[in-house]
Amino acid sequence: LDVSGISAATAAVSAGTLDAVGSTQQMVIRLMFSLVPAILYIVVGLTLTRYDLDKKLPAIRADLEARRAANPEENADGTQNVESAEASEAAGTAQTTGTPKE
Repeated sequence: LDVSGISAATAAVSAGTLDAVGSTQQMVIRLMFSLVPAILYIVVGLTLTRYDLDKKLPAIRADLEARRAANPEENADGTQNVESAEASEAAGTAQTTGTPKE
């Protein structure tokens, strides 16, 4: 594929006129906007068919439920509830979160 044809086609598209370009450049424009994306969609589709999330999902959910059952005072995002953190600090059983206290 000729690089000058692509640059001329791109310039013609940005200028808004296709009358100034030849049939080769028009073909390049059509390929860039139809065939190239179609090939990329096929590649993505083939890649996603190999992704086996449906097989892994039950194990992931079971692991999450086990974690939630082990630590019920923890939020879904992994942070501790403010009330339970204050209560555990008052009881002297504060857990370290890795952030220094002021």
